[in-house]
Amino acid sequence: MQKKLQLALFALCYSSLALAQNNNNSQQQAKALDENAFTFTEAQLGEDDNMSQNVTILNSNTNAYASEVGYLFSPVRFRYRAFNQKYNDIYINGAPVNDVERGQFSFSSIGGLNQMTRNVDFSLPFESNNYGMTDMAGSNNYNFRSGSMAAGHRISLAAANRNYTLRGMYSYSSGFNAKGWAFSGSLTYRWANRGYVEGTFYNSLSYFLGVQKLLGKHSFSFATWGNPTERATQGAATDESYWLANDNQYNPYWGYQNGKKRNSRVVNDFAPSALFTWDWNINNKTKLTTTVLGKYSMYSSTKLNYNNTDNPAPDYYKSLPSSFYDVWGSNAQYQTPQALAEWQRAYDWLNYSKANRQINWDRLYAANQTVNGEGVDAMYYVQKRHSNNLNVTLASALTKHLTDKSTWNLGFAAIANKGSHYQTMDDLLGANTFHNINTYAIGTYPVGSDFLQYDLNHPNALVKEGDKFGYDYTLNVMKGNIWSNYTETFGILHYSIAAKIGYDGMNRDGKMRNGLFADNSYGKSKTANFLSGGAKFSGSMDLGHGSVISLG
Repeated sequence: MQKKLQLALFALCYSSLALAQNNNNSQQQAKALDENAFTFTEAQLGEDDNMSQNVTILNSNTNAYASEVGYLFSPVRFRYRAFNQKYNDIYINGAPVNDVERGQFSFSSIGGLNQMTRNVDFSLPFESNNYGMTDMAGSNNYNFRSGSMAAGHRISLAAANRNYTLRGMYSYSSGFNAKGWAFSGSLTYRWANRGYVEGTFYNSLSYFLGVQKLLGKHSFSFATWGNPTERATQGAATDESYWLANDNQYNPYWGYQNGKKRNSRVVNDFAPSALFTWDWNINNKTKLTTTVLGKYSMYSSTKLNYNNTDNPAPDYYKSLPSSFYDVWGSNAQYQTPQALAEWQRAYDWLNYSKANRQINWDRLYAANQTVNGEGVDAMYYVQKRHSNNLNVTLASALTKHLTDKSTWNLGFAAIANKGSHYQTMDDLLGANTFHNINTYAIGTYPVGSDFLQYDLNHPNALVKEGDKFGYDYTLNVMKGNIWSNYTETFGILHYSIAAKIGYDGMNRDGKMRNGLFADNSYGKSKTANFLSGGAKFSGSMDLGHGSVISLG
């Protein structure tokens, strides 16, 4: 009965939201056309012909396929040409926002901002745009200007059975008032005490605040947003583990502590961001857009680890039945009656109780407390890996309509990023001591050797909860590029040319002198410099009735 009630509630919410979405989309599309009318030429609008000549040529906003897969599936799930996501360039108000270290954009940073992210331009790999040279997997540009968002209030309640179970969302956009001001805001909360996979939880708050002011030929926009999230993750396991659990959603990352579930892999993610955009309509044929964006992303992930003892993972291969008996018949040494008995013992143990297939937190605490009196380091502990990035981006683009059928774009982007990467002690699990020593190297190098030290500047340092250990370094990246493109239309023929040249510089600043790399792990490294560039050409012919031949 409860499931039926939840299903009915979900259907009711979905139907009302779908209706509201359709109404908002029509208003939004009208506003988007008004906002982008500056960049449309006569040929793009098809005003001189009963049949639009380039509905599928210049911009995938009007490309039914690209718009549908881009919005309904989103770039998180759909990849143009199956390219890696790092080849899909993401922009916000014309400023590139892909992570400069990994190359990919973190879509979680705008998670929950459904209404604020509806205004987006999609460019396929050989299409042109006015904010950069399109990459091999396409480009997306999100419009965070408050005046471009559909005016009105929107309240949404939803239930789900995936990462989160409940979601509440409120958004508001004022549209431009008589004084040329526009305001927008959004607040979303997503929650799950348990996700679809056992042992997981989800807790996320999303916010957005924006304002825009029209002043003659100028427009000034400001927006700030963030999505602080805490979530427990699911781990992959072997087919044997799924078979033993009789559950394809088996998750080895959690276990019971004092009768309550605890996950060993917890992610905390928060990337507060802010941008300022200046749009200047110099004249009817020329426009300049400049955006400054600042972001400080904080990401951390915990992991259960061990020291001079057995691996505590419940799906560790030495704990599984197949470790004792060779069921495939390829090794007679592991097909003895004793091996079969060991196989049966392991099988019976793992099938006796669900708790036996999960992490035994109480046993880990007991083991650490046992060795406390001996002055031995923690046998088990939870570490936390951090990746924090301070990023400042400046981007500017000039659009010039040379004629009614030709457009020239020119722009640049400059990015400075400081990435701090380090590891801290999250939980000693009842232990009293732990030292900053590479225990994995003890079997290779003698005790007391400098090679065992993670930091020779502070040898044998005592590590407490919250202290850094293992590694600590900063990665500094400077990145910039200049790009340009030109498009022109001759009746049913259209072509575009684009090119860019870029620079990447990076260096590492080590905070610890690692014993294995004593001469080059501490301090600043030399700066590695790289030049990059590219060019592309595309042409198309409109055959009419929605048929187009393209070459790129």
